[in-house]
Amino acid sequence: MLNKKIIIIILAITLSVLVSQLLFANKNDNGNVQEIAMHKDLEDLSIEQLTEIRDKGIDKNVGYLNNFGKISNQELQDRKLGILTSEWGLVTFFNKNYSNLTEKEKLIKQIKLVEYLNSNEDIMDPAGSYFKASNEEYQLSEYLVQKGRGSNTISYENLKFLINNLEDISNFIDYDIKIAIEHIDPSIKISLSQDQKEDLNNELKKISLDDKISIGIKNKIKALQDY
Repeated sequence: MLNKKIIIIILAITLSVLVSQLLFANKNDNGNVQEIAMHKDLEDLSIEQLTEIRDKGIDKNVGYLNNFGKISNQELQDRKLGILTSEWGLVTFFNKNYSNLTEKEKLIKQIKLVEYLNSNEDIMDPAGSYFKASNEEYQLSEYLVQKGRGSNTISYENLKFLINNLEDISNFIDYDIKIAIEHIDPSIKISLSQDQKEDLNNELKKISLDDKISIGIKNKIKALQDY
C-alpha cells in the first residue's frame, strides 16, 4: 500500500511538471512580443511582429501619462494615434528622413528609439522637432553603449568622453556633428555642478585648439563658447 502511495505521488509530481512546461510553452507561443524581442534578432522578425513590438512600446510610453493623473483610455488612444499618424509623429519622421530604408529597417529604427525613450520614461510628444531631437540624442547614447559606457548622455564622465571623441562620433552618427555638439554642450546640462560645467567647457576649448580636429568641429565649439 505504501509503495502504491509513493508511486501515485511521483506520478502526480511528474504530471504537474509536464503541465507547467506545456503552459509555459503555450504562453511563449501565444506571441509574447517582449520575449520574441529578447530571444531573436529584430532583423529575423516579420513586419507584423515588429509592428506589434513597436505598438506595445508606444502603449507603455503613453501609459506614463498616468503618473501625472488619471488619463482616460480615449485620451491615451488619441495620443498613440498622434504618435503613429500625425505630421510630427514617429512614423512620419522616419518616413521623411529615412526614405531610402525598407519598411522593416524603418520599423527597427522606430522600435529602438521607442525603447530608448521608455528606458528614460520620456513621454513621446508628436509635435515640433521632438522625434528629430530624440533620435539625435539616442544615437549619442548608442555610441556610448557600444563603447561600454552605458547609455547616460548627461553624466559628467560620459560628457567628457563624448567631448574627447567628437571626430569618432562624427563617423558614427547620421547627422551633422555640429548638432551633436549642441546636444553635448555642458552649459545646458542642469544636472551638472558649476565646477563640472567649467571643467567640461575647458575640455571643449582644448579640443578647439587641437590641430588634429577638423575645422568644422573647432568652429562650432568656438561659436558655442562665444555665444
